[in-house]
Amino acid sequence: MLAIPSVHPYATVRIASPADLTAVREVADTTWHATYREILSKATIDAFLRRFYSDYRILAAVNDGGLWVLEEDGRVVGYERLSMRGDVGYIGAIYVLPESQRLGHGRRLIDTARPWFAARGASEIRLTVAEHNHAA
Repeated sequence: MLAIPSVHPYATVRIASPADLTAVREVADTTWHATYREILSKATIDAFLRRFYSDYRILAAVNDGGLWVLEEDGRVVGYERLSMRGDVGYIGAIYVLPESQRLGHGRRLIDTARPWFAARGASEIRLTVAEHNHAA
């Protein structure tokens, strides 16, 4: 298992495994509700989470090697979803639990993505952020 030490001595970033399915879903649920509760309805958030964080979708991301998790003291507190389309790399999702935000973890996840994209020949990397997600 590849583990990359974070700038924080208690945190590491590693490739996700099937055992991380529940933890990724919990991070998604917590961060989506905290981040978008003032922007989207609870029903919209819940529908999105059901659709895009099904077992099938998370395991597909694990199987293609593009899902990475960030752990603090052995607990998953963040993740990112990476993919390629042609020679363009996409960070499709990057989330860190609210209590672990503003510690440099998002930057660490992005820094981990750079060599992953380079190894796949990416000529550029794109990240989309919701317009009203000012903290991101």
